[in-house]
Amino acid sequence: MEINNHSFQNSWQKVLFPYFSYAFYFLGMGLISGSIVHMPLNPARYSLIMSIGIVLFVIASYLYEVKLNRRELSGTETVKFLLFSLFLSVGIGMMSGGIQHFDEEPAYASYLIPAGLVISLISFTVKHGIKPKLKEKLIAGVVILTLAFASWTYLQDLAKNPEVITHGHQEAEQHMD
Repeated sequence: MEINNHSFQNSWQKVLFPYFSYAFYFLGMGLISGSIVHMPLNPARYSLIMSIGIVLFVIASYLYEVKLNRRELSGTETVKFLLFSLFLSVGIGMMSGGIQHFDEEPAYASYLIPAGLVISLISFTVKHGIKPKLKEKLIAGVVILTLAFASWTYLQDLAKNPEVITHGHQEAEQHMD
């Protein structure tokens, strides 16, 4: 089987480029969510990890939307798209990290999860150019703020009752011994 330049280009365009764009998108998200929740443990280390995650997520968002989906954006639209991709990644990272590590930092996570919900919804709508009418905005706003407040209230109560919360990484380490 001979691999020529044309075969490699086809493979790159059809398989490798879309895969790496997609993988970097989710790798960036994972790094962001992990670093947000672990930030209190080592701010310098997790700021660096979060920065790498943000760069991966924003670049992958751009590549996926502009290069793969062939979305045409002006300079201003590109900056807006990248900025709200960043906010979206941080918002989703706040929810994901808060959920995964609630048992380790319940008070911190109880703020991360509802704030991430609000930030990610706003960022999602702006990033994707969704322009709801006033009535739709009000309904969406009431729903998301109600969910955020209800989750914050519930998570605050849960954080105050540590006996309800299961164990985190430490439990897994004990079972490995």
